[in-house]
Amino acid sequence: MPYENISWLYSKADIFALATRGEGFGLTISEAIMHEKPIIVPDHGGHIDYVDPKNSFLFKGYEHPYVGDPTYDYDMNWYEPDIIDLRKKLRQAYNLWKEDKNKLKSSTLYVTLEPCSHFGKTPPCCNLITKHKIPNVVIGTHDNSSKVNGKGIEHLKKNETKVIVGILEKKCKALHKNFLHFNKEHKPYIILKWAQSNDNYISPKNKLESKPFWISNIKSRQLVHKWRSEEHSILVGYNTVIEDDPVLNVRNFSGENPTRIVIDRENALSKNHKVFNNQSKTIVISKREIGYSKKYISDEICDFLYKKKIQSVIVEGGKKTLDDFINNGNWNEARIFKSKIIIKEGIKAPKINGKIISEESIGDDIIIVMKPWQSL
Repeated sequence: MPYENISWLYSKADIFALATRGEGFGLTISEAIMHEKPIIVPDHGGHIDYVDPKNSFLFKGYEHPYVGDPTYDYDMNWYEPDIIDLRKKLRQAYNLWKEDKNKLKSSTLYVTLEPCSHFGKTPPCCNLITKHKIPNVVIGTHDNSSKVNGKGIEHLKKNETKVIVGILEKKCKALHKNFLHFNKEHKPYIILKWAQSNDNYISPKNKLESKPFWISNIKSRQLVHKWRSEEHSILVGYNTVIEDDPVLNVRNFSGENPTRIVIDRENALSKNHKVFNNQSKTIVISKREIGYSKKYISDEICDFLYKKKIQSVIVEGGKKTLDDFINNGNWNEARIFKSKIIIKEGIKAPKINGKIISEESIGDDIIIVMKPWQSL
């Protein structure tokens, strides 16, 4: 079963119970803990290293001679679960769960974004709030999507829920910037990213191999992989695939791989390139997807990605692609790594005009974050 399906399965459960006769580490137990589910397991096994009566329900058992497959050692004992004690622990867990649900009637719910009031991938959040009679809801900021846009707040108020809106609103908007920008501007939130040498080159004149030429240090590259895990997609041009043969996934950080987007007007790239492996989805933008008829293709790309419901994009190059987004004003952030290395000859770094929001040292590198003047 794919991991995302396992995660979905845990999310639908209220309690995790495992009547195991013997565990080493107990992978499924640790997964359930990660998904913040109450745990009901035997008081014997390798999992006792990280579960105890303070954070779990432990039921008793007894050692029992193993009878079964003769390939196993016949002197081996199983730890046979005490089913009666397991039933007691299930009842205790259920009573606590029921007691906790009753507390909802005197609780306050804090949310960063207005609860939805429509059926989408899940039922309306508002219905669940009113079903459990939660009397107070504090909302950070409005949901500006056409399907919500105040309807959630209206629903709650009609059902006699006290609603407060605008608490820590600036921080909540920053948290949901991709989603809010996507709904307001009808295009993805665009992050430009590149690394440049101390003499302002992004690549040497001649490369002997089709692989990345590393300008930034290993800590900077790990940070880039963290950013990839946080965004919906990552985009590169045709020449970058030819010159660097990038994978464009999350390798040096924990998280989901972004959707990979490749600009390939003639759909001429070989599918043997790493960007087309099965580690994540890849979208090719050829003449079949956009017309390539405007002065700046970034306009057409943004329109196409909006229709694909891509909420954010990291544009990683190359130079021609970055210049197209910069010159057309199609960007919301630029994240630039400045290295101490000297290249002397090669491809010059893009020129960009904006306000520097922050500068930070990462080892020998400096990371500069900029935003367009008109957005401030």
